Amino acid sequence: MPPVKPAHLREQNPFADSDSSDSDQTADLIQKESPRPPQLPPRPTYNAPPPLPQRPSAQSIRNLNEDFKIKETLFIPNTKRVNRRPPVQDRLPNVDLSVGKQKMIQISGEHCACLQSEQVKIVRIRSGETIVQLQEKCKWTSLCFVPSKTMEDEGKYLWIGTDKGELLEIDMNGRILDRKQAHNGPVTHIIRSGFDLITCDDNGGLKIWQCQEKCLLSDRPRSWRISSKTQILLYVNGFLWAIAGKQIEIYHLESSSNNLLVKKFEIGFGLAAIVQACAIQDRVYLGHDDGKISVYVNFEKQKTVVVSAYAIKSLLAGVDNQIWVGFGTGKISVFDTEEWYTIKDFQGAYSQSIVQLTQDVHGLCRSGYLNIASLSDSGSVRIWDGFLYKDRIEEENRRNPTYNIMTPIQVVVLTWNIDSRKPSDMEQGDLVDRSFMKELFQSNAQANLFVIGFQELVDLESKSQTAKSLFAQASKEVNPDLRLKLWQDKLMSILYESLPNANFQIVSCQQMVGLFQLIVSKSITPREIGTCQSKTGLAHLHGNKGALVTRFLINDSAFCFVNCHLAAHQSQVSARNNDIQYILKDASFPKSPQDGVWQQGGDGTQILDHESIIWSGDLNYRIDLTRQQVIDAIDRSDFSLLHQHDQLIKQREFSNFGLRDFQELPLDFAPTFKYNRGTYQYDSSEKMRIPAYCDRILYKGDLITCHAIQRHECKISDHRPVSSIFSIQTRTIDQTKYIAHLKRSTRTIDDQLQTLIEQQQQQWLQTLSRQ
Repeated sequence: MPPVKPAHLREQNPFADSDSSDSDQTADLIQKESPRPPQLPPRPTYNAPPPLPQRPSAQSIRNLNEDFKIKETLFIPNTKRVNRRPPVQDRLPNVDLSVGKQKMIQISGEHCACLQSEQVKIVRIRSGETIVQLQEKCKWTSLCFVPSKTMEDEGKYLWIGTDKGELLEIDMNGRILDRKQAHNGPVTHIIRSGFDLITCDDNGGLKIWQCQEKCLLSDRPRSWRISSKTQILLYVNGFLWAIAGKQIEIYHLESSSNNLLVKKFEIGFGLAAIVQACAIQDRVYLGHDDGKISVYVNFEKQKTVVVSAYAIKSLLAGVDNQIWVGFGTGKISVFDTEEWYTIKDFQGAYSQSIVQLTQDVHGLCRSGYLNIASLSDSGSVRIWDGFLYKDRIEEENRRNPTYNIMTPIQVVVLTWNIDSRKPSDMEQGDLVDRSFMKELFQSNAQANLFVIGFQELVDLESKSQTAKSLFAQASKEVNPDLRLKLWQDKLMSILYESLPNANFQIVSCQQMVGLFQLIVSKSITPREIGTCQSKTGLAHLHGNKGALVTRFLINDSAFCFVNCHLAAHQSQVSARNNDIQYILKDASFPKSPQDGVWQQGGDGTQILDHESIIWSGDLNYRIDLTRQQVIDAIDRSDFSLLHQHDQLIKQREFSNFGLRDFQELPLDFAPTFKYNRGTYQYDSSEKMRIPAYCDRILYKGDLITCHAIQRHECKISDHRPVSSIFSIQTRTIDQTKYIAHLKRSTRTIDDQLQTLIEQQQQQWLQTLSRQ
C-alpha cells in the first residue's frame, strides 16, 4: 500500500465539492498570491498599402490593339505561286538521316556533324553511315566546321565547344588535333565571320579567332565581353547582333573604341520573343514565336511580315533574296523577300518542330550544289536542294508556253441548302419555285458543265436520321437514301426539259448524309474522274458536316469541284476555318502521272493540285452585326456595309486561312439565310437568327473567269439558292512542243545556276582579299 502524503503536500482539486465560504477564501488567497502578467506591448501601426492598379478593361486592351494596328502595317506574303513539292536532291537518298537525339547539326561537303549532349557524330550524307563517334567526360554544347582560305581544306576540320569552356578541334577521322581551355563557362556559340570564327560562352565571354590559312586553337584570340545568357548571335558586315528574348544588343567588332556597344533596345508591343535571326546583305530578319518576321535595315525596323499563325522555330538565308523558315508544325516555307511571296511550302517533318536550318556555306563553289539541312526536335535530319532546281525549271516552263492549244468551256454552278426538302415540295410551290432551275439552265444553254451541290438533303436535326447515318458503316446491309435517286432524277428531267436537244452525261453523283453533288457534262468528255468525301462532324467521324469532292481532266486541264457544309452558329469562325483546313488536307485522290497538268508541284492527290477549283456550299460564315443593323442595311440595299462585317471576307485577310487565294465576285444581293419557309421574311422564330451570306461560290485558277453570281427566289427552303456562271480555258498540250520548251527552260536554269556559282566564287575571292 503506497504511503499517504501529508495534508499540506496534497494536490488541491479546484473542481472538488466544498462550501462557498471555503471556495471564496481559496480564490482570494490565489488572487493575492498569483503575480499579474506583464502588459502586452502596444500593437504596431502600419501605413495603409497603396491601392492596386486598376485592371485594364477589355475595351482598353482592344483600343491598344487598334492603336498598334494603326501605327504598324503588317504585310502578308502572296501565296498564289506556292509550290508544295519537297525539294529533294536527286543525287541524295530521300530519307531521314536518323542518327539520334541531335541538339545541333552542321553540314559541309559530304559530311553532317551531329551534336548530342554526350557525343558528337559525323555522318556521310550520301549513305547515312556514321564515320566518327566522339565521347568525352563532358557535355558538348556547340560545333562549327572550320573555314579555310584554301578550297581543299574547307570542311575538313571541326571545332566543338564543351560545358566546361573547352574547345576541341578534330578532323573527319575523329582524331583530336588540339584542345584549349578558352572560356570560363559553357561555350554556347561558334559562328563564322568570313574566314574567322567567333566563340561565345554563357557568361558573355566573346573571342574572335582570326584565320591565317585556317583558324588555330594555338593562336591568341581577341577577347571582349557582351551580355550573358545570349541566345542568338548573328554577324552582319562587321556588326554582331546579340539577342535574348526581346532584348537586342548590337556591337561593332571592327571599332577601335573599347566600348563596342552601338545600340541596345527591346522590340516593342505586338511582337513575340525572337527565336532565330538571319541576314541578307545589310537586311536583318528576325523570326518571332508568333509567326511574324521583322525586317531591320541600319538597325531600324522597316516592316513586319506575318508569314504564319504558327510559331517560327528556325530561320535561314538562302540564295537570291530567299529565306527558309521552319515552323513548330514541321512545315518549311521558302519566301522571296523582294516581293514577299511564298515560293515553297512543304512538310519537312511530321508532328515535329523544325528546330534548326543550316546550309553548306561554300557548297556551290566546291561541288555546284547547295545543300540545306533541317533538324527536327525528334532528331531526324533531312537534306534539301537549296537552289530549288526542279521548281525553277517548272516555273520557267510555264512562262509564255507555246505548247498549249486553248479551248474555252462554260460552267454553271448551283449551291443550295434545301433544308431536307423533296422534289415534290418544289413542284407544290408557286411558279418561281417551280421554274427557277429551268430558267437558269435555259439561259446558259451553251454551258458544257452543270455542277449542282445541295446541303441538308436530309434533316440533320433529326436524331433518328443522325443515328442512322452515323452507324450505317457498322451495318452489313447498305441502304442508300432514296432522296439521292429522287433528286438525281428530278434534276436530270429539268435539264432535259430545259435543253431537249442536248446530250447529257452524268460525270458523278454522290451523297454523304445531307450533302449531295451532281455533275453533268454536255458536248465534252471528262477523263481521270475521281471522287472523295471528307467528314468534319463529330471529330471527323460523322458526315453531317464535311465535303464532297470531284476531280477530272478535260483535255490536259485539271478541274476540282468541292461542295461543303461547314460548322454552324455565329461564333464558330475558328471551327469553320478548321473544317476548311481539314478538307484541304483530308480529301485525296490517287496519284496521276500527267506531265504539265498539275499545279504547285503537286501530283493530283490534293485539291490544290488542280488548275481550276470551284469551292461552293453552305460555308456558314455569318455577319458580325446585330440583327437590326443587318435588316436596316438590307432595307437600304447597303450591301457594302454587310460585306465589311462578313466573316468570310474578313478571314481571307489572314495568311493561314485555307481559302485565302480563292476569289469571289461581290455579292450584290441580300443575304440568303435564314428565311421562314415559303416567305420573303427573315427568321421570326424565337432564335431570330441574324441574316447572313452562308451560301457561297468561290474559285481559284489563272484560266478561270466568273461572269456572274446571283441568288434565286425559290422559297421552299430556309436558304435561297445561289448560282455562278464561269468560262474556263482548257489546255491541250502538244507533247513535241512541250519537250522542246522544257529543254529550253532547263538550259535557262542551268545558265542561272552557273551564274550563281561564279558569283559565289567571286564572293569567296573578295572575302579572301579583305582578310
